[in-house]
Amino acid sequence: MNHVTEFLGTADLSSSTSEEAKYSNQHNSDLALNSRLQLVFDNVPIGLFHLDKDNSIDFENDAVSSILGTRLSSYNSLLHVVRHTRIHSADKYHIFENLRPFIKSNRSLNIRFRITSPRSLSFKWIRLRTIPEFDNKLSYQGASGIVEDITEHITPGPSQLIQRLQHIIDKIDYSILICDAQGKIRALNLKFTELSGYKKSELLGQSLDSLDPAENKGTLRNYLRNYFEPMLKKPKHEEQLLARNHALVPVEISITSTTIDSTLTVFSFQDLRHRKLSELKVLQSQKLDTMSKLAAGAVHDFNNALAIIQGNVEMLGDHISEEKYDLIELTQIAINKCAMLARGLLGFTRQPADDNPDIINLSNTIKNTGYLIVSTLHKNIEFKIDYGSTAGYVRVDSEKLSNVLMNLILNARDAMPKGGLLRLAVEQVELDADTKQLNKGKYLCISIFDTGTGMSKAVAERACDPFFSTKPTGKGTGLGLTTALTFANESNGTLHINSIENTGTTVSLWLPEYKSKSTQSAGNYREAFNDIQNGSGTILLVDNNNEIRSSTKYSLQLADYNVIEAANSPDALKFIYHYDSIDLLLMDVSLPLDTIALEIAQIARIRFKGIKLIFSSAHARNQLDKALFNSEAEFLQKPFSRRALTSLVHKKLHLN
Repeated sequence: MNHVTEFLGTADLSSSTSEEAKYSNQHNSDLALNSRLQLVFDNVPIGLFHLDKDNSIDFENDAVSSILGTRLSSYNSLLHVVRHTRIHSADKYHIFENLRPFIKSNRSLNIRFRITSPRSLSFKWIRLRTIPEFDNKLSYQGASGIVEDITEHITPGPSQLIQRLQHIIDKIDYSILICDAQGKIRALNLKFTELSGYKKSELLGQSLDSLDPAENKGTLRNYLRNYFEPMLKKPKHEEQLLARNHALVPVEISITSTTIDSTLTVFSFQDLRHRKLSELKVLQSQKLDTMSKLAAGAVHDFNNALAIIQGNVEMLGDHISEEKYDLIELTQIAINKCAMLARGLLGFTRQPADDNPDIINLSNTIKNTGYLIVSTLHKNIEFKIDYGSTAGYVRVDSEKLSNVLMNLILNARDAMPKGGLLRLAVEQVELDADTKQLNKGKYLCISIFDTGTGMSKAVAERACDPFFSTKPTGKGTGLGLTTALTFANESNGTLHINSIENTGTTVSLWLPEYKSKSTQSAGNYREAFNDIQNGSGTILLVDNNNEIRSSTKYSLQLADYNVIEAANSPDALKFIYHYDSIDLLLMDVSLPLDTIALEIAQIARIRFKGIKLIFSSAHARNQLDKALFNSEAEFLQKPFSRRALTSLVHKKLHLN
């Protein structure tokens, strides 16, 4: 019994030892096999991975991290892989759309996408495929997958691609540049050579840094590299290109989904020079508009001061001896010169022109422009004015004429950087027959002559074309002569240009002569006093300036008029309702008070049938409300002389 027991016990022990040995050998064999398989998998150039039933990564070989740049096992699922790896931002939506049915229905997965490089502008194409695994009961157990680098199979060679692209981009009407992953320029079109000023041979093979200004080196290259940041927004970017001869060209860089392959990227550039120039012109226009308003206000105050001086000088003239008249005349000449300067400045305040052309003495306008221009001329330029033998009149917009003359004289000045002769002349010319540009009749020809650089025949023929300028970039708008020609045509005249290269230029402005009835000369101080026309009637004088109001009242009373003076609008209305008869309303108006002046004038016309209206201002007439002059009202520009005042009052009360 003991032997049996001993035998049986021995037999059992022997059997147990044998099973353990067999299991150990099998386990060691499996480990060795797994080790050999892992070694094989890690040396396969294709990435292999496995997902468990929860779609978590439980196996991958080394090729996966080599291809994707990261280990899948570092993430909980494929969704996390897509969110956090350097997959091209343009491909992520496509991947998510394919992952949804894979996760929900355990379908197979077969997608292509791009992985961007963290150190260059390149990327590579990847294919990812999975095969689901099911047990006998069709229960999902996981999936096996592969990852492949298919870049070489999906794109042609760089040289072949460049040849194809070059043929295409040369036909495109905007600037195109193609660079490789290292930022080297591989191709560019003709438009880009026009933009940069370089030849193709000078840029091919060069770095993008060569197009960056010295202070911004690397800016352009860094911007292009940032395009491949998956989560970075890519708005249009303004930059400056370093063009030939160190010129800086403002451009707008636009990078869209035009990326071609792993080594070449296409970029477009929009030239912003015209837009920047337009913005600069708008800014300059706004500055000029502001300056013109300031100038208009300054001239208004200046004219008021001149009006006070004028009135006081004339009052003093009544109380001095005959031998002292020379001092009064010299003062009067100085006042007239200052008034001319003020009127000239008003012509350049960029205010809208008057609808009714003025009848002006051309010699006076040229004299006025001459006073303005002398201070702007270089010392080495000799300036002469020839007024002609006849005091001719023209019917034109006086402000426009002043602007045109100023522009033509400045053009002549700029054409003589080394000095020379500049002559401004007026000549009366009569045409016996019609020409192609002018009708038969009498004309006043204004000539601006210079001994400057002159123009060739081809340039002179285009000189009046809009935006055509012979001056360097930034020195002229190309609109001066165009504006002059337009003004001449609007005034029923014409513009002639006669120029010889390296000799000089003569610009002639022809305007029809107007036969004005008021052709009397200004006369001297003694004649002005003797020429005062007396009259009769009651005048309501409204002016908020005490000094001007006093001198104006004195001048009118000297001419035997009854004067009621009011310092403001309420006082004026009080007198209108208080008096039984008022023959003429003489009222100062300024820009803020146009509406009030018009209302007072309307009330006065209702109260007194046939009342006459004269408005005065230190502003130009074209700056005032046009409604003021719809009722045959006259305008008296400050400063005015006693004779001008009494003549106009006499005309309104006794000649109309």
